Amino acid sequence: MAFKQDLRFRAVSTVVLWTVVLALLLSGGFWGNVGSWAVITVFGLLAQWEFYCAVEGKGVTIHKRMGVFGGFLLFLTSLWFLILQPQYHEYSWVAVSAVLVASILVALVRLVVFGYPEKEPIVSVSLTMFGLIYVPYLFNYTARVAFWPRHEVQV
Repeated sequence: MAFKQDLRFRAVSTVVLWTVVLALLLSGGFWGNVGSWAVITVFGLLAQWEFYCAVEGKGVTIHKRMGVFGGFLLFLTSLWFLILQPQYHEYSWVAVSAVLVASILVALVRLVVFGYPEKEPIVSVSLTMFGLIYVPYLFNYTARVAFWPRHEVQV
């Protein structure tokens, strides 16, 4: 019986999700772009959280809040440089690099200043940063491909 309820929930959530996604894609314009960015961001951050929970299931301490905050900042660069201020899109790579470097520095400073109670603190920091690069950084390419400004070619 639980299987049928789970299947029904998944079917309904799939229909609702695809309705939202298609409505955003077909609406276009500013709010369609912001809505599409929000969907990409939410799913990227949920995937990152799921990755962190899977790693924690193996017994490794992960700093989820710090990693997800860094992931949100990565997605925020796409919103700012590709949707809100598209005239500055060539600087978006600098912002992404700055977020990654700042996240690594914050993680390492946190390790040195506060220390960690676990046995392998470097493994904890490295897996937190791996989750930041593996999920939202790569997921952010979806937003970059979708929102990169298109210029008319003059012939």
